[in-house]
Amino acid sequence: MIMELQEYKKMLINTVLEHYPVYLQSKLLKYMTKDDRVINDRRKIKPGQGSLLSIDVTGIEGVGNKLCHLLDHAEEGLYAKIYKYVEEFEFVKGYRYACIFEYKEDLDIDMISSFDSSHIQLYYHDNDKYDCMWRTGSWIPTVNLEKDRVLFKYSVTLDNREGDKIKYVVLVVMELNSKRVSIYFDSVASEYKNPVKDFYAVMLDTIKRNFEKLIGINLLTIDFKAIIYYIQYLQNNNVHLSENIKVSAQKMKRDGTVSYLEAKKDSEEEPTIPILGELKEWLRERDYLFEVNEETRRIKEELSNFIEEIEQTSDYPKVQIRFRDKGFHLEMTHAYKNYEYSVFKIDGNLSDDRELIEYAKACLDKYYRELEART
Repeated sequence: MIMELQEYKKMLINTVLEHYPVYLQSKLLKYMTKDDRVINDRRKIKPGQGSLLSIDVTGIEGVGNKLCHLLDHAEEGLYAKIYKYVEEFEFVKGYRYACIFEYKEDLDIDMISSFDSSHIQLYYHDNDKYDCMWRTGSWIPTVNLEKDRVLFKYSVTLDNREGDKIKYVVLVVMELNSKRVSIYFDSVASEYKNPVKDFYAVMLDTIKRNFEKLIGINLLTIDFKAIIYYIQYLQNNNVHLSENIKVSAQKMKRDGTVSYLEAKKDSEEEPTIPILGELKEWLRERDYLFEVNEETRRIKEELSNFIEEIEQTSDYPKVQIRFRDKGFHLEMTHAYKNYEYSVFKIDGNLSDDRELIEYAKACLDKYYRELEART
């Protein structure tokens, strides 16, 4: 059943006001002013012309009220298809979480664009179509074609107990040159989750399988745990990395027990594991005690080997990567909810759209290819 436009717009308003944080609302409003159809700056209004050529929201107090004013009008005049800006914004905005796969098949833009309209809906700003909302298993993603990548927007209707609806978007970005597929998604308030416990895992796996069937490819898991070990190996062997990054364990699993570790975000110290890290530092500071004779040097060597063995044989299902040159942190959870793949989480405000996660992806992909060449 197709959702009526008025209901769709009402859902967008609720999504923007209830689901978007304030900084994201501000970015959306700024995006709406990109072609001067919407004016939120009095300096851009020409005397006697502004109200005729554009929608002036400068006199409305509050970002949320401005957005509500723009979206809650009838489809006429300058207010027609204002909701399209929201749909475009969903393609470019930053997302909190990401999951990255690779594929082996050869595909190009023409193959994707030739898909039947019953399977995909190509995005155009000027047409009258709006995103197809999934509720009952019939899913038609909205597709935006770029030069060397294709963006598939999966839109889901979520309801709370009061019957309020929001639009939940999962964005799948297919990079044709590198043969990578990234699935982006955001967190959502618990009252909209169904199932509550594994909402993200179920959503991610459902869209992954739907996308594979739609395109006719297999999304292959990338071993990001191995990449992290490789980066640590390079750093431990004093290999200079062009990126200023640090890796800290946040969760450690060994011999059936799990330890949750607190990463110090602003610390310049070497990433350490509690107790083991303190012991390593203790050994470094008291090196003179072990230089007495051959026996004491052997004691130090045995202790160092013991620490290294524990570090190498332990599993680290969650790590934090600090990209200090870019000023952000990336949390990585391996084997997310017992699935094979890793899930990334950006820490902090998503002020730079997808620039931060794209930078992290490029960095990890670089060392992935290095590791592949070595093995």
